[in-house]
Amino acid sequence: MFKKILALALIFIIASIAWMTLGATLAQRTAKKQNEMSSAVGELWGQPHFQYAPVIRLSRWEERRDCVTNDKTKEETCTKKRVKLWDTEEPAGSDVKVKLGLEQRRKGLLWFSLYTVNFSGDYQVVNPRNENRDAELTFHFPNRMAIYDNLEVKVSGKPDAVIKQFTSGARQDHEDGATEDAGMTVRFPLKANEQVTVHYGYDSRGKDSWRYLFGNSVKAVKNFKLTMTTDFAKIDFPPNSMSPDAKRQTGSGWELTWDKKNLVSGFSIGMSMPKRINPGPLAERMSFFAPVSLLFFFAVIFIITELRGIKIHPMNYLFLAAAFFAFHLLFAYTVDHINIYLAFVISSVVSIFLVVSYLRLVAGARFALVEAGGAQFIYLVVFNCAHFFEGYTGLIVTILSIVTLFVVMQVTGKIDWEQKFNPKSSA
Repeated sequence: MFKKILALALIFIIASIAWMTLGATLAQRTAKKQNEMSSAVGELWGQPHFQYAPVIRLSRWEERRDCVTNDKTKEETCTKKRVKLWDTEEPAGSDVKVKLGLEQRRKGLLWFSLYTVNFSGDYQVVNPRNENRDAELTFHFPNRMAIYDNLEVKVSGKPDAVIKQFTSGARQDHEDGATEDAGMTVRFPLKANEQVTVHYGYDSRGKDSWRYLFGNSVKAVKNFKLTMTTDFAKIDFPPNSMSPDAKRQTGSGWELTWDKKNLVSGFSIGMSMPKRINPGPLAERMSFFAPVSLLFFFAVIFIITELRGIKIHPMNYLFLAAAFFAFHLLFAYTVDHINIYLAFVISSVVSIFLVVSYLRLVAGARFALVEAGGAQFIYLVVFNCAHFFEGYTGLIVTILSIVTLFVVMQVTGKIDWEQKFNPKSSA
């Protein structure tokens, strides 16, 4: 008995090494493809968007004295001149509308969460002084690696009332991944005590996430409203972002509203795109987890055969381990060619067929089909199927493990293990 258990342990170790090797190979292949594909998709479609609130500057004139001292006579001559200065202001009100449309695309072993965005922002600009002033609004583009179509800027509904200038600007990187390196500055006259609405909008595309930021630090924002509509139901908010004040389900998506009257915060507003199961990382996780499945399967088969007196040689266990490994190997190299669920079904059927057809010759058809086939279905198919339910994998496996432990304890509770391990001593 002891030699048999030692042989099974050796087989288990060899199989585990094979799975670790397969998992490492998949991890390396996935990481390489992810870097290549992510860059290629970003160049074709666009990168994550970080839309900043506009920077508003209003001009004012200040009279200054410019004095020059004569070196010989020591007389000071002063002249007066007017200097144009700029004050930075915040919008008196903001009404932003964002429409996000999900476009998930697959390249190789990876799915990418792409999206289309229709952005529309109406910003209230107020001249509190009793004098005419010039106004400048700078809109930083969400990402330089993107395309902006139907770009429009209007002042009080008049597109011809502004002078537009595109600027590259000084590149500035932020911890959240946002960059400010390009934008558009619009200029227009502002009468005394006048309030105007500046409209800014465009259509674009990005990937992974979309964010709206008020600035690079804590900002005070007044009368701000952002309405976001999505055509997808699985919504999630990125780190360091605010949850909406109201949300309403609309068909297949959501309408989310952030409505702030007097906000002071350094958080942003954003949306993380839903992610599909990536075949590469899924096959990798299954491979690394496979020894757990095999351990349960070996334990159940070993107990059943000992209880029934069915003789199965360690060499038979070696072939069973190979049949288990066939599932992961076949799944890893078919999942990048066919549908992920179809690849899972085919791999499961092939592995179960190998085990049942083999044990039919070793221990009979009933044992092969019922006990061995049932155990393989639970500890191979169901255990690996749990990986499709992200966040619940551990819970599902834990529940099945506890149920297995309970059944085994009940079945083996009356076994005389002393006799099983040392039959000569009892005789």
